Amino acid sequence: MKRRFAITAKAFETPLGPATTDCEFVRRLAARSLYDYFEDEFAHRGEHAIEFQTVCLRYVLQQDFKIIPILVGSFQDVLASGKPAADDPEIAAMVSAIAETAAEMPGRYCVIAAADLAHVGCHFGDPAGPSESSLREVARQDHKFLQLVAHGDAEGVFRFIAAEDDRRRVCGYPPIYMTLRCLENPAGKILDYRQWADLQAGAAVTFAGAVLF
Repeated sequence: MKRRFAITAKAFETPLGPATTDCEFVRRLAARSLYDYFEDEFAHRGEHAIEFQTVCLRYVLQQDFKIIPILVGSFQDVLASGKPAADDPEIAAMVSAIAETAAEMPGRYCVIAAADLAHVGCHFGDPAGPSESSLREVARQDHKFLQLVAHGDAEGVFRFIAAEDDRRRVCGYPPIYMTLRCLENPAGKILDYRQWADLQAGAAVTFAGAVLF
């Protein structure tokens, strides 16, 4: 994406019926935004993260609901700068725009980070692996990261990734960071943690479920 975020006012079709976008929320959010975040709207067409969540929500809720789909792009430039994510004006502006729009709109909102964790192994660029022993180390690091999430520590999440130079390729940390920033005094618990691994293919991806309230 050209910009750090991408929004859309289009609905998401699912096999269980459409997930309708809250067009008024999106319109007000866009009016407050630092840039034209419709510029990368077509990125929603190929990105599966929000798409997958809409299917789950249709299945679980069994009723109509509205979504505000926001794709969160890479924070790699912020990592490279050595500065805190909180100092990035584009991130700060989007956090404020979301909070201000939610405050003036009726209803209640559930913020969902559609994100996974580590991507390791030679398939993702590592010199070897993964192996059973390396996956135990990945799990150890993942749980340290997840404890920061459970404590609602957005800046701690960013510092953790920066400290290890994102060597485990936790591509989901930007939306996780944004979720924590968009909640007021978040705290919660980790519900589950799992690893998918194909040792022959040299690839492993880790993921978890957490609830914040």
